[in-house]
Amino acid sequence: MGNRSKIITSSLELFNLHGTRAVSTNHIAKAAGISPGNLYYHFKNKGEIICELFVQMSSCCEEAIPRNDPPAIASLEQMDEMLGKIKEIEWKFLFFGREMVNLIEQDDQLRELFLQMQSERLLMIEASIRGMIASGLAVPLGETQIARLTEMIWLISIFWNPYLALRGEPITQERMAESAQMVQMLVTPYLVGASSVVGAPGTSP
Repeated sequence: MGNRSKIITSSLELFNLHGTRAVSTNHIAKAAGISPGNLYYHFKNKGEIICELFVQMSSCCEEAIPRNDPPAIASLEQMDEMLGKIKEIEWKFLFFGREMVNLIEQDDQLRELFLQMQSERLLMIEASIRGMIASGLAVPLGETQIARLTEMIWLISIFWNPYLALRGEPITQERMAESAQMVQMLVTPYLVGASSVVGAPGTSP
């Protein structure tokens, strides 16, 4: 393993265990078994390491998204599988979900990376909703409904971990998985065959 990889691996372990604030570049260099000068050869500061970890996390999530054109979810089973894979990735990069809001506020480069990723994810979610409607898996929806449903799915997916952290709750894999369950609950009333659900689209009050 090269020194750059050692830095990334050690940083991720330390950030997940102690949080980013408690970890310095000296801590990272010591854990990686290299000198601080060697670390600075690869990364100018801790912020650059965090950005690199975010890029790696985003790339892993991209690989978990079905490779359709446009990228859409063709079935509930496919949705479950994708959400499960993404939650496993988020668990691996636990520190980011726990500290996301603060980290983005503190680093303009990270904020730009996040906003770019967010735009891509919103487009993917919207394409998935449209794909489910086109395939007959979901009931027809208006443009405003599609936009709002897209935003709600994204908000649940991305802000569940910070929500747990703000509540002072430990972020476990089991608690993280609850966000996927909430997304399923949010989508279910719009599925064909779910018209018996009270308040589902197209049903009478």
